[in-house]
Amino acid sequence: MYSQSGRVNFIFCALLLANTSLASANTSRAYPLSLAVAEQYALANNPAAASIRAQAQTYKAAGEHQAQLPNPQMKLGVANLPVDSFDFNQEHMSQFKIELSQKIPGGDSRAMRQDIGDFKAQSLQFSATENELKRLKAVRQGWLELHYLRRSEQLVLEHQKILKQLLTVAQSSYQVGNSNQQDLLLVELQLSKLDNEILSIGEKEAIERSKLSRWIGHHAWQPITDQLPDWRDQTWLSQSFDLAQSVIHPRLLQHPKVIQQDKQLQASRRGVDLAKEAYKPNWGVNLGYGYRDKSPTGEERADFFSASVTVEIPWFNGKRQDKNISQSLYQQKSIQNTRLDTLQQLQAELTLLVLRNEQLEKKHQLYKNNIIKKASQQTKAALTAYQNNQGVFSSVVQACAENIDAKRQSHRIVIEQLKTIAAIFYLLPQSAAIKHKDYQP
Repeated sequence: MYSQSGRVNFIFCALLLANTSLASANTSRAYPLSLAVAEQYALANNPAAASIRAQAQTYKAAGEHQAQLPNPQMKLGVANLPVDSFDFNQEHMSQFKIELSQKIPGGDSRAMRQDIGDFKAQSLQFSATENELKRLKAVRQGWLELHYLRRSEQLVLEHQKILKQLLTVAQSSYQVGNSNQQDLLLVELQLSKLDNEILSIGEKEAIERSKLSRWIGHHAWQPITDQLPDWRDQTWLSQSFDLAQSVIHPRLLQHPKVIQQDKQLQASRRGVDLAKEAYKPNWGVNLGYGYRDKSPTGEERADFFSASVTVEIPWFNGKRQDKNISQSLYQQKSIQNTRLDTLQQLQAELTLLVLRNEQLEKKHQLYKNNIIKKASQQTKAALTAYQNNQGVFSSVVQACAENIDAKRQSHRIVIEQLKTIAAIFYLLPQSAAIKHKDYQP
């Protein structure tokens, strides 16, 4: 039989297991998936970004195509052929003619069309880069959520193991008459709740892994590593960031989404220039050569050469080109306003995330330096009171649950803070794996 002192010492030994890491019974430890490896999988297999970049190449190719001159035209024929005999050498003016003509668009319209194609292609390149940033954000937050669920399951299993040991103590005490049946039922009820909690965690984990598989495929079902990224140690998150100022954070100007719209704006401005070039006339060059046969008497006849230049007369262009320029200017204004709205939206998101990060850090410090320590002290106090017949068994069970719950809440705060920083990384890219393509600052 257990003595009262032996019973309490047994409980203390059980509570010392609270810092032991337990693995899930249903999870293999082979090939653990780190966050860095998950990011590599996400970037290596990204059909959406590949599709966008392929579309960018179509704009680039289209611009190069439009920069070329139109194909020259060749004209073959017979001129001044007499209809009475259709004899080629009967008349002096009968000749076999070959003509070449080349149209030349007015102004610098060809170069401008190529510039427009290049700007549109660069815009899509940055759209692909933004897609990669969004993909990284989703993978990071999904992986972090899985880390929380894994750690949460470990803590629940710790709690379950401690309760089973407390149940053994309660059963022994009940047999010698030192406790009542209510203590046994209390522990058994808590164990049933923990069984339900483990099932709930497993369900949530399956959902999160399914979401993560959207980005990294079957690798989402691998076990994940214990190591968390060290993002919380970075001090740049709040440095040089004055929330009282309404100015746009300078690094947001380098965000791929903003640069994408910058390229669209450059294309629109070039479109305005192209519309103005339409006032300039188109040109054409024509070259001809006429061959004449010998006369019926055998006399040699001189061949003919002709050359001419054609120019478009812009009599009816005025109103049409004015409307074309107005259309291009309105489009340019629309893009400018969209860019400004995007910057304001990104700035508001950044402000919110920075504030949230600061608040989560304060909460984490509160749990680390206060709540977890007090929860541990409360557990020891409940055990001491129960040992001295000044407390009840239910207080020990409750203190143990609160101690484990404090650790779960602390880890939840850390994960939420890391997920917040992952969202900040989308706004202020830090990863060397993401580089702005085709952009020279």
